Amino acid sequence: MRARSSRACTVVYFDPRVLFTFCPQPEELLIIDPRAKKLWVYGDATPTADAQGLTELPWADMMKQKIHGVVESGQTQFTWLARFIGPDLFVYATKSANATIEDKGFKFPFFGIYGD
Repeated sequence: MRARSSRACTVVYFDPRVLFTFCPQPEELLIIDPRAKKLWVYGDATPTADAQGLTELPWADMMKQKIHGVVESGQTQFTWLARFIGPDLFVYATKSANATIEDKGFKFPFFGIYGD
């Protein structure tokens, strides 16, 4: 009798647009995939040229220094935060609430403590 073997491949699909459902103001959120140079916005909105320019920034180099901050694209400042979902890196950005304030190393409390 011949031994039988089988092989299987499990594929898991993740669509970053699902994250908009968890956002209290999804129309303000931009999700960037730096590797694919892809930008997602909420619904049928058309991203501005400044927002689209975020896909061209050198994210890998920028993240050697930090994983959050303020960056300028065109005439707009954006506050950003980078996170991995599995092996894939995503950058979450919004227009800066106060475009005159730049990230100058201010410490923000996370979980009640200040990080160094």
